[in-house]
Amino acid sequence: MGATLKSELTRVDCGQESKILSEYERIIYELRMDEIEESLWKREIYKRGTEELKIFIVRNIPVEADYAEIGWRLNENFERRRMEMMQEEERSRLDSMIIESVKRAIEVERENKIVLQERMDQNVLSVVGWAILADTAA
Repeated sequence: MGATLKSELTRVDCGQESKILSEYERIIYELRMDEIEESLWKREIYKRGTEELKIFIVRNIPVEADYAEIGWRLNENFERRRMEMMQEEERSRLDSMIIESVKRAIEVERENKIVLQERMDQNVLSVVGWAILADTAA
């Protein structure tokens, strides 16, 4: 029997890709149980597959390729989509961290301006106070 690629479906939901890959693996299992001759597997996979699997085969698998090519391509698409989703999640997480950092920096800057303004006001009052004292003493 030919080897088929197995892919453990991770907790990352890769939607359509994982659904089609699972369907392919299920059909291969059925073909083995039914003891269908391996030379007929590609045709059987196509016949037993859902519309989505059939579309995938038509668009991605050359007619002369064997059934294992379907599994390899499905697995490749699944892994690529899983990696894209992980990268999107990481980008989103980093974007959130950057946004929070910028918000915090703006908040700190505002607080610093308020403190600076209060100190300037106190300095002005001190100078005015000293000027008044100097005026009254003279």
